[in-house]
Amino acid sequence: MTLLDARIPAAREWRAGMIAAETLQKNRDGSYLDTLRSYWPDSFYDGTPCNNSDEAWNKASVNLVQSVRAKTGGRFVIANGAGLGSGKAYFGNQAAADKIINVAQGIQIEQWMRNTKNADLDKRFIRPMVSRGKMVFAKCKSAMTTCRSHFIASPLTYLS
Repeated sequence: MTLLDARIPAAREWRAGMIAAETLQKNRDGSYLDTLRSYWPDSFYDGTPCNNSDEAWNKASVNLVQSVRAKTGGRFVIANGAGLGSGKAYFGNQAAADKIINVAQGIQIEQWMRNTKNADLDKRFIRPMVSRGKMVFAKCKSAMTTCRSHFIASPLTYLS
């Protein structure tokens, strides 16, 4: 996978402008942003930007969320990406992931219950998000009965 280098302000603003234009044109309530990064997972991509650092990529992800919100008149943003996909990923990179979560209105947990050995971490990831008023979209990666048995129902949580 090749990814636009969000550390480049002009590239980031171009992408945010395209996302905002589609969000507004289709009269959507918000935007879903994938490939945000609290850290850079080298093995996931076919190349790595020059002079890359986890901190720079994390800051660029935060700036992208903020730019999309500004360009859409404050409509919500659902964040997804490295450090947000499971409880294990989140707690392994919590400080950096929180920077993205703090500016987004919700998150997608893309690997919810992928490994039931980490079920407690996945549940522990949802609780503080709900208490912070964040929408949580949990994408079940196990049997739906398993996901439902561990899911924390709330007006802010959604399971698919």
